[in-house]
Amino acid sequence: MRSTYRFPINFKENVNRTLKNRELLETLLRVMPHFREERAKKIAEIPDWEDLRERASKIKQEVIENWKAYHEMADNNLKERGIEVFHAKDGDEARKIVGDIAKRHGVKRIVKSKSMVSEEIELNPFLQDMGIEVTETDLGEFIIQLAQDRPFHIIAPAVHKKAEEVAELFRKKLGLDVGVKIEDLTKAAREVLRDRFFNADMGITGSNFVVAETGNLVIVENEGNARMSATYPTVHVAIVGEEKLIPRFEDLGIFLPMLTVSATGQRMTSYVMVLGGPPKDGINNPQKRYVVFLDNGRTRLLHDPELKPLLKCIRCGACVNVCPVYNKVGGHAYGWVYSGPIGAAFTYGVLGQERAGELPFASTLCGACDNVCPVKIPLSRILIEERRRNSVAKRGKGKQGLFERSIFYLWSLVMSSPTLYSLSSSPIRRLLRFIGLGEWRKHYLPPLRGWSKERDFPPLKGKTFLSKMKKSIGGSVERP
Repeated sequence: MRSTYRFPINFKENVNRTLKNRELLETLLRVMPHFREERAKKIAEIPDWEDLRERASKIKQEVIENWKAYHEMADNNLKERGIEVFHAKDGDEARKIVGDIAKRHGVKRIVKSKSMVSEEIELNPFLQDMGIEVTETDLGEFIIQLAQDRPFHIIAPAVHKKAEEVAELFRKKLGLDVGVKIEDLTKAAREVLRDRFFNADMGITGSNFVVAETGNLVIVENEGNARMSATYPTVHVAIVGEEKLIPRFEDLGIFLPMLTVSATGQRMTSYVMVLGGPPKDGINNPQKRYVVFLDNGRTRLLHDPELKPLLKCIRCGACVNVCPVYNKVGGHAYGWVYSGPIGAAFTYGVLGQERAGELPFASTLCGACDNVCPVKIPLSRILIEERRRNSVAKRGKGKQGLFERSIFYLWSLVMSSPTLYSLSSSPIRRLLRFIGLGEWRKHYLPPLRGWSKERDFPPLKGKTFLSKMKKSIGGSVERP
C-alpha cells in the first residue's frame, strides 16, 4: 500500500521546512485569529459554559470507566437497527474490513465525507490500489485530494491553500476555468461532485458521536456532503474511533453545542444527521449500512492512567486554534493526522516514543489548550508526563546528566531558602543584564545556544519590583 506518512516523525525537520515558507506563515497569521474570535463570541453568549464543560467531561469519563459495557450496548443496539458492526484492532484490519465490504458489493466508485479516522488508517491509497475510484466530497478534503496533499487542520483541512492556488488547481486537474471568489470555487466543486454522488456505489463517512443507548450515528457538518455520502449510495460504511461513544441520546443536548461552538464558533452547524439502520422497505438507500470501530492504540490509552483522558476528545480543534506552536508552524509539522496539543499528545500515546518522541516537546506548556478544551482534558499535564517518559526511554529511569542534576539541585536549594534567594538575586540580575547586551550574547551564549539562537534575550530594566515598591510606599519591604 502507498503510504502518505513518514515515520518516525521528524518534527524539527518539518518545522525548519515550514519556517522557510513565508506565504504559509502569513496565511496562519491571517486565518487562525478568526477561529478564536468566533469561538469567543459564541461562548460569551452562553452563561453556563463552564458548567457544560464540567458535565461533558464527566460524561466522557463515565464512558471511559465503563468502556466495555457501553461498547457492548452500542453493538447490540446498532445490530438491532440492522447495522453490521465490526471492530478493527489496527489500520491493517480496518482497511481489510472495508476492502472486503467493497468486494462483496462489487464497488467501483466511492464518495467520502471528511473522516480523520479514515485518514489515520490511510484508507484512500488502499482502496485506490484495489482499482476503486475514491472521491473526497468535503470541499477542503476535495482540494487536498486534488493537490495530493495532507490535511492541515482537523476542522479545515485546506486552510493553508489560497483561493488563487485552488483556482489554478481546478484548472489543471479538472479543466475548469474558474474565478478566485469562494462562491465560484464552491459552485465549480459542486458541479463536479454532484455526478460523483449520483454514480457512487458506496459512501464512507466518520461519525462525530455514537449513542450507545439507541444505536444512532450522529454526524455534524456544514456542506451536506456527508448526508449525501451516507444516503445516496446503496452501501454506507461509517468508520469510527472507539472513543466516539456517548451514553445516552439526551447527552447530545450537551455535546452538539459544545462541539460546534468549540470547532467553528457556531451555535449549531448547517446539518446534523441522526442515522439509524438502512430503510426496512429495501427501496431507498442505503440498502446496507456498516460501522467499523477502530482501536489502533486506543485500548493502550484506556489502560494507561495518565493518558486515558485523551479518550475524552471530541475532535473540535479548539486546542489547535489557540496553540502558539501550531499558529507558528501549522499542521504538517506534526507529521501525522492530528496536530496541535491534542495531536502531539494523542500521536505519542498511540504511536509511541520511537515514532513520535519529539511531539510532546511541541508545546510551550502555556495552558491555553487546557482552558479551551470543552471536555477539560489536562493536555499540559499529559504532555509533561509524555516528556518524562521520553526522557526515561532515552536515558533510563533516574539517569539525568550531571549538569542537569546539578542545576536542579542548586535551583531547589535557592528556592527553598529565603536567605539564599535574597543573596542570589543581585548577582543573577547582573548576569541576566550581561546576557541581554550585545548580539553575540543574545544568540551564541553557551550552554543555552540551542534556545537563544532563535530568541532575543532582552536586557532587564534598571530597577527591581521590590525597589520600586519600597519607593512607592516610602518604607521597607520584607523579602520572602
